[in-house]
Amino acid sequence: MHKYLQRLPANEQFFTVVQHDNGLSALSDNLMVFSAGGPANPHDIPIPLLVPSLQRDFAPRERPWRVSFVGRVNKATNRTGARSAMLRAFRGHKEFKEHRVCGRQQYCDILRGSEFVLCPRGYGPTSFRLYETLTLGSIPVVIHNDVKWLPYTDVLDWSTFAVVAHVGELSSLPERLAAIDSTAAQRMRTAARDVFDDYFTIKGLVQQVVHLTTLHD
Repeated sequence: MHKYLQRLPANEQFFTVVQHDNGLSALSDNLMVFSAGGPANPHDIPIPLLVPSLQRDFAPRERPWRVSFVGRVNKATNRTGARSAMLRAFRGHKEFKEHRVCGRQQYCDILRGSEFVLCPRGYGPTSFRLYETLTLGSIPVVIHNDVKWLPYTDVLDWSTFAVVAHVGELSSLPERLAAIDSTAAQRMRTAARDVFDDYFTIKGLVQQVVHLTTLHD
């Protein structure tokens, strides 16, 4: 990769889109890196880690679970300890439901049927779960422990449609979620719906990348 970048014309500007958790470690002054999986370099630009095969679903529905999590907690996904710390903070709370790892359809049904979905970082600083939750009309609870890898923070206020917390805030997070009543939760879902097409779809992402590359011409 380094050899390839060295062959690029120095008088032209380039960009690349990266999804891998470790990002792109190669550096070039004339290369913009839009990274969905996480930063390898300080100047990487966050973009959402989208799931194109998942259809958006903001339909009203019953939500049998107030707070849920379904996912793996193993050596790779829990390499920073964020997931195990999250489970320690929530286990024992009556409104929290931890589900077994399951098939794709059941997984999506759990996300749809949850008011809040815990979205801890995995191997990288973000996760597909965050954007799956937004796509299926529920409220993501973003849990990070080093880099808060959220896209569009210059134009979007994430607090209007998600809950964002550092692992150091986990002890108070269950009470923080309990304080969000049904009216406030509906406002958050509406706020997510209002920005979804422009920022959290493939078409919206392409438009944002084009916009940002134009700004840097």
